[in-house]
Amino acid sequence: LRPRVRLYEGSEGMKTVYLDLAQSLEKDDTNYIFGASQGQDQEQADLFFAKYYKQAVEKKGYSVNIIFNENVRENTKRTNYFTRNKKHEVRYLYQETFTELNLYKNTVLIVMLLKQPIVIRVVNKEAAESFKNFFKTLWRQAKPWSHYFVQLQINVLYFGLSELRQSVK
Repeated sequence: LRPRVRLYEGSEGMKTVYLDLAQSLEKDDTNYIFGASQGQDQEQADLFFAKYYKQAVEKKGYSVNIIFNENVRENTKRTNYFTRNKKHEVRYLYQETFTELNLYKNTVLIVMLLKQPIVIRVVNKEAAESFKNFFKTLWRQAKPWSHYFVQLQINVLYFGLSELRQSVK
């Protein structure tokens, strides 16, 4: 089958594409995202995605496997929704880009979070499967979010107990 390709521009284009994504996925489906970034306008991106997560992802109940750019780790406005929900899996890669790939069903979204976003939607089973294999490769290389925090908690606990023991002596 011939791929269907369409270009969407601006915030209305983003709304259209993400509404379609939410309507396409069911409770047992998974949405795969890599290169999730701050975007060129972080505030605009944070507002859009916070609203989208609550209205679409939460309501529909599908899971998300997402690889954020490392510089998004500290942006709790963007990451907390995923890190606090066991249904989703989060990892991080060291990369600097405002472009992300979003995969669901037979669809690939190339999302460029410019000040005026641009999204290219490709509907094609072979393309979606190829990008999903690429995602799996990156997923194996990416660092799980919990590793960082678990190690931090272990260090705090260890050093905290050592100091406590010494103060009791």
